[in-house]
Amino acid sequence: MGQIFDHRFSIDAYRGENFSRQIATSNNLYVAFAAFDEACRQHQEAAEVLYLRQGTRVVRCSTDPGAPQSLYLSVREQPKKDPRA
Repeated sequence: MGQIFDHRFSIDAYRGENFSRQIATSNNLYVAFAAFDEACRQHQEAAEVLYLRQGTRVVRCSTDPGAPQSLYLSVREQPKKDPRA
């Protein structure tokens, strides 16, 4: 049976509007930032978007400018950024 953790920060993967999986959780903001950066670098699925969240608030998103780019996805495979955002 899985355990439920009450951590402040989580790194979650979404496919479109649907939750796909939780990658990591942490109580420490600096650890959460480091885990998010590494998760972005190791990310291999172009269809998924990663979010660093504090509860329901999104702190960072893998599609934001300045977010670490995946080592595995080429520039052509990177998710397209919404020009309206």
